[in-house]
Formats: sequence, C-alpha cells, structure tokens
Amino acid sequence: FLPERYRARWRISLLGQANAHLQSRGRACIPAEATESQVADALVEGLLDRTEAPTGGVGEVVREVLRARYGCGG
Repeated sequence: FLPERYRARWRISLLGQANAHLQSRGRACIPAEATESQVADALVEGLLDRTEAPTGGVGEVVREVLRARYGCGG
C-alpha cells in the first residue's frame, strides 16, 4: 500500500479531476450532503478497484465513479 501522503495527493488530484469534469458539464450532481471526504474516498476506491489500466486514463475512472455513485450522466 502507498504511504498516507501519496494517498492524500491522489485524493486531491481525483477531486480536481471530478471538479473539472463537473464544471465542463455546467451542472452539479453530487448531493449537498456528500462530504468532500466521501467523494474522495469513492474516487480512490474506484481507482484501486481497477484491475486493468483504464483506456481513458484516470478521467475515465472519475467519470465512472461519478456516474455510478452519484448519477452524474455523460
């Protein structure tokens, strides 16, 4: 497992990717009651659950998690 400091960097990077994706769509779909930590945890889990590298890079994983967990389409 990665040291905690690397996990923290992952979390920040993944949240940044999610934010950029949602801003590009011009809408928010994550419920207001979802905390930053919950969203980050979901994104990290989605990345760690992969057994193969995503063809669309990390952005693909971010989009999949947003769609599956929060119903963010497209």
